[in-house]
Amino acid sequence: MKKPRTISIHIPCSDPQELRIAGVPASFWVVLHPDHNSELDDILYKSNFVNICLQVQGGLNHSELAGVYGPSEKGNAVKHAEKLLAAKMEEVKSA
Repeated sequence: MKKPRTISIHIPCSDPQELRIAGVPASFWVVLHPDHNSELDDILYKSNFVNICLQVQGGLNHSELAGVYGPSEKGNAVKHAEKLLAAKMEEVKSA
């Protein structure tokens, strides 16, 4: 298996939060895989491209991502996160 490439970019922008990338919405919903202590707010949050980049720099691994949903898909993101939490709770109970 090929090792993923890492790229580093510098984007001159007066306000990084206003950075726009074609095809990427200004904001989106992120769902992470839960651990045994997770609550909904831990694994479901609204983000943007710049914040995701900062989280990756801070140690977020792609394997932690369970899903990314468009700005109008919050309901689907919530359902997905709740399903993951319920499955994790069952796993913890049966352990």
